[in-house]
Amino acid sequence: MKKITATNAVHFRRASLRLDIIIIAAVAGLLVTLGVLFASTGFRLHREAKIRANLQTVWVTANQYLLQHSKDEVTLTDLAAYTEMGVTPLSKLATVAGEDYAAVNGGTISRDDTRLTLAYGKDGKVVYETKPTPKSASKSAPKKK
Repeated sequence: MKKITATNAVHFRRASLRLDIIIIAAVAGLLVTLGVLFASTGFRLHREAKIRANLQTVWVTANQYLLQHSKDEVTLTDLAAYTEMGVTPLSKLATVAGEDYAAVNGGTISRDDTRLTLAYGKDGKVVYETKPTPKSASKSAPKKK
């Protein structure tokens, strides 16, 4: 067994300090990586929530159009020109990530659609779940018991 001298103790302390610095740098790198990952996920979720809200506006406008005109489907070109009172014009939708709302569901919304799908950016895709539009705007009388 080697005798511990002052020189050996100094070398041991220096090596231990270097190892501590390497470990601290590795942990700091992991923390930064996790922070960037969580921040980018948060930004993506926030962006998709705004796009989903815009898709809801498109769906409400399409429903209004379908009910008012008694049609089974509407193109987004026709919908863009639709400016009835109480309906948000599609031209007023603020784009979030350069998305094109004329491309929703391939450019046509049908009465029977149960979802609106919009691709944006390089890999982004947002889906808004819907319910089919009723055939008429009138409501049936409640049933008597």
